[in-house]
Amino acid sequence: MASPATAARDPLYLLSGARCPNKGGACGDVASCSGTVVSNLCPGGKTNKCCIPADSRCPDKGGACRDVSSCSGTVVSNLCPGGKTNKCCIPTDRRCPDKGGACGNVASCTGTVVSNLCPGEASNNYSNHSWGTAIDIQVAGRTDAMGDDAVYAGLAALYPHFEAEGWYWGAGFRREDAMHFEVSDERVREWAAAGLLDM
Repeated sequence: MASPATAARDPLYLLSGARCPNKGGACGDVASCSGTVVSNLCPGGKTNKCCIPADSRCPDKGGACRDVSSCSGTVVSNLCPGGKTNKCCIPTDRRCPDKGGACGNVASCTGTVVSNLCPGEASNNYSNHSWGTAIDIQVAGRTDAMGDDAVYAGLAALYPHFEAEGWYWGAGFRREDAMHFEVSDERVREWAAAGLLDM
């Protein structure tokens, strides 16, 4: 194992053993957690679990994080912390049908695609990358492996700077995607209100 000094100098050094922080949480006593408790991400006894603070991405889209079995609306992945069945549930939206349209995969649309009228999976909308609100960063020309719960030290060094500007880091996603940085909805709204976006 490399020394801390080596890790600090080498942007390709893999930081591991940080499964809970990579999900955006902190290990601690479950009794003091006001967010979502996730098991099997922290060492120690039965009460030492990963506590992930409440996330605004799902509520910002008009939904609530809950078990998928209790959702009667549209289920959206990657917006809620916790296990595989804890997803964002967005109530049925009438904006697209009320305009004579139908929500679905844009690849199968034979008419006009109108964004921001349908809730749901990314296949219903364009990627945040296509709008310039998300980027993937390579370190020294190498891509960080997705889903391995390890990140390059170079990406970890960038995170505080992106966070200070209102960006999310993909290392905190349910399936770790450390090369991904995405601007928050709140920051995009601020830019729009300030007239900084050409819409």
